[in-house]
Amino acid sequence: MLEYQGWIVIRESLNERDESDELMEEIWHNLAVYVDKINSERGADICQMKITNGNYKLMIGGLDNRKTSSWTKLVEFFNWIAVEAKGSYGLVHFLMMKIRMV
Repeated sequence: MLEYQGWIVIRESLNERDESDELMEEIWHNLAVYVDKINSERGADICQMKITNGNYKLMIGGLDNRKTSSWTKLVEFFNWIAVEAKGSYGLVHFLMMKIRMV
């Protein structure tokens, strides 16, 4: 079983000096396209995007019966965020368990 949950604040830069509204809009749009792809592949809304008081946030949560290619796709997604939105930070927890049926 693979369980994951967490949040990420999306920022375009590590400091305010390098931030721009245009760049943030582009990142947010590209992120929305990626999130739509992930959610449609999964058939569920495992990712949700939200803007609160000017802060751009991504929430993620899901549960898979087994570690499949979804694990690799999630890691690729987080790596994409790290490259495209360099100032982003957050916390994502993963729990992998082996369950024996007796």
